[in-house]
Amino acid sequence: MADTQPYRPRKRGFESFKDMMWSLIPIVVLVLGFVYFCGPRDSQVSTVDPRGDVRGAAQVVGYPLVAPDSLSEDWRSTASTLLRKDGDVVGVSIGYRTPKDQLARYVISSGTRDEVIGTALADAKVRTDPDGSAVELAGLGWVPVRTTAGHALVAQGEGFVAVVAGTASYAELRELAGAVQPPAKDG
Repeated sequence: MADTQPYRPRKRGFESFKDMMWSLIPIVVLVLGFVYFCGPRDSQVSTVDPRGDVRGAAQVVGYPLVAPDSLSEDWRSTASTLLRKDGDVVGVSIGYRTPKDQLARYVISSGTRDEVIGTALADAKVRTDPDGSAVELAGLGWVPVRTTAGHALVAQGEGFVAVVAGTASYAELRELAGAVQPPAKDG
């Protein structure tokens, strides 16, 4: 005998776990596919050329501006910013991705030591100052400092303070500090 009862959907609240899983699987597959094909890749780290900012700042600041220049191709500069105070350029900040995929930042400014450390470290706090013996690199005495965000090296020169900081090891920060030199002259 044929079933004469029309199809009646189940009442809400009586769905099984299996029904919910079959509904979620296509959504999960779509999201994973999107992340796989559109997600970030290490090779997609955008780089910038900081030389323009360095040269521009060197022309207007009242101190001998030095910046990293002779780093290997494994170092990628990812950001460059002119630092301003009351509308005047007082320094430059350059962000790097290190060869070991850590972050490093070079900041040089005419501000006080605490101001420049604050700029380089954002919201990080200094834990140990100094954190070892000073080291002479590129004609400057760099003092190691331990912070809540990683390591830093601080150098004071004639009219400026330079800070190298980030999640990179002291060895990588020393390599970055050792690469500072006056900007190349054009022409």
